[in-house]
Amino acid sequence: MILGECAGIVVGLMAVLCSYSLWFLPILLITIVPYPISRMRMGKEFYQLRWFQAAGIRKRDYLYSLFAGRNSQREQRIFRFGDYVKEKWEKERDQVADELNEFRVKDSRRLAWCQLLITLGYLLSILLSVLLVFRGEIAVGVFGAAVFAFQRVQSEVQAFFSLMATSFQEILEAGDYFTFLTLEEEPKRDGHFDRLKEGIEVEGVSFAYPNTDRPAVEIEQLRIHAGESTVIVGENGSGKTTLGKLLVGLYQPQKGVIRYDGQPLETISREELAETISAVSQSFVDYHLTVRESMGIHSPQFSEDDGKIGQALAEAGLGELADPGEYDKQLGREFGGRELSGGQWQKLAIAWAILKNRSILILDEPTSALDPSSEYEILSQFARMMEENTSVIISHRVGLCRLADQVIFMKEGRIAGAGSHQELMRDNVQYRSFYQEQAQWYGEKAEKGTTIRC
Repeated sequence: MILGECAGIVVGLMAVLCSYSLWFLPILLITIVPYPISRMRMGKEFYQLRWFQAAGIRKRDYLYSLFAGRNSQREQRIFRFGDYVKEKWEKERDQVADELNEFRVKDSRRLAWCQLLITLGYLLSILLSVLLVFRGEIAVGVFGAAVFAFQRVQSEVQAFFSLMATSFQEILEAGDYFTFLTLEEEPKRDGHFDRLKEGIEVEGVSFAYPNTDRPAVEIEQLRIHAGESTVIVGENGSGKTTLGKLLVGLYQPQKGVIRYDGQPLETISREELAETISAVSQSFVDYHLTVRESMGIHSPQFSEDDGKIGQALAEAGLGELADPGEYDKQLGREFGGRELSGGQWQKLAIAWAILKNRSILILDEPTSALDPSSEYEILSQFARMMEENTSVIISHRVGLCRLADQVIFMKEGRIAGAGSHQELMRDNVQYRSFYQEQAQWYGEKAEKGTTIRC
């Protein structure tokens, strides 16, 4: 509407001016046209600059979060890296600011030239109006009206194209949004699934992270039987966590297929899959909510069931929170609540899985932040849960291997051995070495009487 009003005023006033003399039109065009060209170019170049700066701005903000954020304060105090990070942040900040200032200076120069031409056009309109008065083509009283009309046209044209430049920039930015909307959507999942009856099959699966030279996971064949427990072990970087994310559908394999009871995982409804799986990631979230709210995020149907909440907390080793009087108290310092230790936060994440109690249990490094005593208690709890569910536990520790129906030993993204703990100890040199190294470290006695067949 504003653009229409500007255009109407310009057309009307120019019609009046041209009735006095057609020379008003070329004077206006020659002196005003560079302005809209400059403003449109400014909009495009500013968009390109912000696009170019996006990575630098993200890095600047990330460095600031390291320097000033609460999560990095402990390490900053211990290692005294505050000055180093501050220096890096200032460098990124100054680079972004310098690029922006350089653009503004360049644009100011262009704008100054445009304003100079507009002023020249205004002076020429005065001279033309004076000439028309001397020739008797317009009355003296019309002189002021003509000059005012020309100045008003210039002002309206500037306002019109300033608004157009802003709109043009917003259109370019909106183009990114619409490009995002045109990205290929995930196919609709309408397959039904309620409980694992046969098992999970992995066939010819390969997955690689962006900008990497080799796949993080390459598995020709793997079967996890329903009702059985599987422990996936291996060194750091062996692909265990990636395999776990593939099994729950967080990642899609670039090759191959994962099937639940013969049904491709990518066809199963996410909602129904979520109702079947209890999962705890090693990168769980510390929810700064009340105990009840934190438990309710994963199992809303039990958020008011004090008995089930207390039982889950107690089984996860959080007896100090397993009291109805504690359920509505705030956790975390974000809102002035009780701060938990790293191990307590992990126990709370384990309590989510216990409360949810689904038929498929997938846990990724569930005891990484626990002390040996707490780990033993939790492993004992897992042993009970493994008897009641189809369970997949991912760990670089071997404590659960002897209790599992199947052990998957991974190395460099591939399965280096699969079978029971006893079978792998007997037949797999790499697994035997991996197990004995940890057994020795934790003061355990490696199993005796096993033979190695090469």
